[in-house]
Amino acid sequence: MYEVRLRRTVDKAIAKLDHAARARIKVELIRLKDDPLLGYPLTGKHTGRRSLHLRAGSVEYRAVYEFDSAQQVLWVLYFGTRENFYKELDRFLKK
Repeated sequence: MYEVRLRRTVDKAIAKLDHAARARIKVELIRLKDDPLLGYPLTGKHTGRRSLHLRAGSVEYRAVYEFDSAQQVLWVLYFGTRENFYKELDRFLKK
């Protein structure tokens, strides 16, 4: 079983959601503990990372994460709505 860790920016983004959406997102992220391959593998400059597609109500979200099998740790790197997600991810990871 993996330990799921959220970057501070991910935790803040989730905290801004309404209670129902926040609860739904947390349930989905907890599923990663048992199955880190649940998300879709990314390619190109994001090779080695995976994208989990989430839905809370009528809004679609994405969470990008990577995991270390040796240490059994999974880091959620970025979280946001589907619209312009990968452009925002690129901008965020350049910091």
